Amino acid sequence: MNLSNIGLSGVLAAQYGLSTAANNMSTGPFITGYSRREVIFSALPSGGVQVHGQVRINDIYVTKQLWGANASYQQYQKSNHYYNELQSLTSVGPKSTAGYLGMNAFFDALSSASHDPGKEESRSALLNEADSMVAQMNNRTDALQSQFNTVQSDRSSVVSGANDLAEQLAKINKQIVANPENLALLDTRDALVKDLSALTGARANIMSDGTVNMSLKGGQPLVVGNKAYEMKVTQKDGQQQISIVSGEQEFSVSREDLGGELKGLDDFEYDSLRPNMAAHKQLMQETANRYNEQLAKGYDQNGDPGKPLFEFDVSTGRLKTTGLKPAELAFSSSNDPGEIAGNSDNLVALIKIKDERFELEGYGETSLEGALPMMMNKVGSQARNNELNMDTENARLNAVNDRWLEISGISTDQEALSMSRYFQVSQANLKVLEVANRLFDHTMNAL
Repeated sequence: MNLSNIGLSGVLAAQYGLSTAANNMSTGPFITGYSRREVIFSALPSGGVQVHGQVRINDIYVTKQLWGANASYQQYQKSNHYYNELQSLTSVGPKSTAGYLGMNAFFDALSSASHDPGKEESRSALLNEADSMVAQMNNRTDALQSQFNTVQSDRSSVVSGANDLAEQLAKINKQIVANPENLALLDTRDALVKDLSALTGARANIMSDGTVNMSLKGGQPLVVGNKAYEMKVTQKDGQQQISIVSGEQEFSVSREDLGGELKGLDDFEYDSLRPNMAAHKQLMQETANRYNEQLAKGYDQNGDPGKPLFEFDVSTGRLKTTGLKPAELAFSSSNDPGEIAGNSDNLVALIKIKDERFELEGYGETSLEGALPMMMNKVGSQARNNELNMDTENARLNAVNDRWLEISGISTDQEALSMSRYFQVSQANLKVLEVANRLFDHTMNAL
């Protein structure tokens, strides 16, 4: 190779390197999943340099670690918001006021009535506190149901988003096969894999042709080559079931096969929200049944058998008062006209009900007075554990992301040095061309 060709190859190689470094600086900071590019050079046997093209600097092992760490973090972050909301529904105020769903105010009203059982004001105050307690309990029922509906709606949205990402990834796979030299497609591929994994916990398998297949932990496919499989959410008896659709067949997805945001929603719903809803419903039913049963054992101021104070609808999970008048509260254990006014034995029994022990499903043995604090403590413990797990996974994600940036990320200082080096190489090879031209002119003049 003559001197001119050697110099020209050097100039062109330097310009290619300069363009690559400039592209790293201008593109990398703005494109999610962009991996740094480097140029591959080799020396020609006859002199000069050959450019073989760009290579994408990416360690697939570290990249897979990044996808997995992000999916775990998204799982706990997703449920964290719901735990905070549930805590606000459970932490209903101090014991000394209308706290604990108004139950303590109701208990206090019963105790106050014992000072003068026949006084209408005391009886009216008790009925007012009963109405207030019922209203607060029903409000919490509505709030829990609202959160339940939101969780299920959120699950449907996450599945819809996962289907969109799977479709995009299948299209990118097709483009990668058709354009294997297009490195930008691999950046897009990695960004889609990260997002899809964050939603579902799906695992990626990079194929030799650069395409990626994704499947759930149980092996159910989401993307295979240029085909995306639809995730489907069906509703039955208040339960949502996720399945994978393949032609005419559907494959169910178990709770253990989920990850990412779907796992966060699932864990919160079944480990915390549903048990809390069931316990709240049981607490309302226990309250109604226990006081109604005791009232039925006594007599009101007219000597009539006690009537129920509460009515609980099992189908709707709602509680209401029956509209008793003050004189109809059965505080006496005797219907003897001479004893009714001074007898408050049944009221004493009513006061003791708050301390009676019973098994609260999913929580353990407690009392009417202790049930809500027990529920509060468990939700608080679950929320703290979830937050600790979220912080742990966030630290792991940051560490893996730092490692990924060391390998594939863009350092503006490093790219600036590369641009300076390529510029100097270009200038040096221009000098070679200048010398070659002078030699040529000198030779021509000598002839």
